[in-house]
Amino acid sequence: MCMSMCMSMSMSMSMSMSMSMSMSMSMSMSMSMSMSMSVSMSMSMRMSMSMSMSMSMSMSMSMSMSVSMSMSMRMSMSMSMSMSMSMSMSMSMSMSMSMSMSMSMSAQAHPHHQAQAKGKTKAKANAEAKAKAKAKAKAKAQAKAQAKAKAKAKAKAKAKAKAKP
Repeated sequence: MCMSMCMSMSMSMSMSMSMSMSMSMSMSMSMSMSMSMSVSMSMSMRMSMSMSMSMSMSMSMSMSMSVSMSMSMRMSMSMSMSMSMSMSMSMSMSMSMSMSMSMSMSAQAHPHHQAQAKGKTKAKANAEAKAKAKAKAKAKAQAKAQAKAKAKAKAKAKAKAKAKP
């Protein structure tokens, strides 16, 4: 803390059958401190030829000084850290392989047997198509199950992160 103080004083006096005296003093100081001082003095003199003399002297001095200093310091620090990590891995592999081989041999003299053989090959092709459709449906169901498992893992991770302060 550094403090500097300066003081100045001026005084003037004049007399010509009337005397007046004034004194003013001002002092200023940084750090929100102010001081003012004023002194006023007046003197008057009258003289008459009737050998009566009257003299009056009045002096008034007032001084006021006020010093105010306020200092406030507030420091607050808060730190919160939360970390949550969730990892879910699911792998499913499905492989279906179907192989069918049909061989029909008939003479041209029996067209009825040829039609039966063709009908049998069509039925086998329909069965293979149904098996492929079932395999696709199973793969879709597995993908849905994986998505549900991932959603549950994410929900659990969020709940754990919320539970931590």
